[in-house]
Amino acid sequence: FFKPTDLVGIVNEVSNMCIDSNGAIRGIFCITEENVRSSPGLFVRSISEKVLGVAAEASNAAKSAEEAAITAENIKSAYLYSGIGYSILAILIIVLVIIIIYLVLRYRRKKRMNKKAQYTKLLNE
Repeated sequence: FFKPTDLVGIVNEVSNMCIDSNGAIRGIFCITEENVRSSPGLFVRSISEKVLGVAAEASNAAKSAEEAAITAENIKSAYLYSGIGYSILAILIIVLVIIIIYLVLRYRRKKRMNKKAQYTKLLNE
């Protein structure tokens, strides 16, 4: 079956058997061939309906497989996002603590400078 011409030869041989047998041996192939020859529009319509059904099933199967793959990848990467989130949260807390320390030290320095200014003012009087 690796050569297309072999397959065509087999189909022709079976077709000739259907013509030569004159109804003695009626196989599925012979009945199908007669149906196709008698009403090709019906055959094409029935094949088209079956093909559409199979295509719809294949499409649904592909979509469900894709959704399953996406879900699996999302589950794998969920742990990475939580780690990144924790790191960002820790950095923000450290920055907040540094800003608070800076404001406290600035306030103390300002208070000290005001006291020094008062002493110099008293000394000048």
